[in-house]
Amino acid sequence: MGLILDFLKDDKERDRNILSLAEKLIDILGKYSMNSTILTINRFQIIARKRELELEERKTLAQIKYSENIFARCCACILLKQFDEFDIHMQQLSATEKEEFYSWPIASLLPNVEKMNNTEISAEDSKKDLPFLLGNKQYRNM
Repeated sequence: MGLILDFLKDDKERDRNILSLAEKLIDILGKYSMNSTILTINRFQIIARKRELELEERKTLAQIKYSENIFARCCACILLKQFDEFDIHMQQLSATEKEEFYSWPIASLLPNVEKMNNTEISAEDSKKDLPFLLGNKQYRNM
């Protein structure tokens, strides 16, 4: 799954074939009881690359936004386009956690992420707003 999502991170053209492949993979993984929050976030980030999220999808993300897992909260905020709240949650992460988060495909959905990816992040900058997408790692309570 991580490999497919990594393609999304660099897919500036929003290639429908890659998105379709990612959706099919999520459907398969869902049958084998992968963490439902991770599946939901990944499914919705694929949808968000194709169209605006619908009301029911946003309601589901609103529930995830109040999860105990800070990474899930960050992802939900990105997908809900609540970037100020995202910044607040990111301030709670260590520099290492921020760096990991910004390496995930969902981070490419943040505004100004391209600028951030093309520059080295200083220790001071790492305390500021850094982006997130679920990648290969699974974090506690997700």
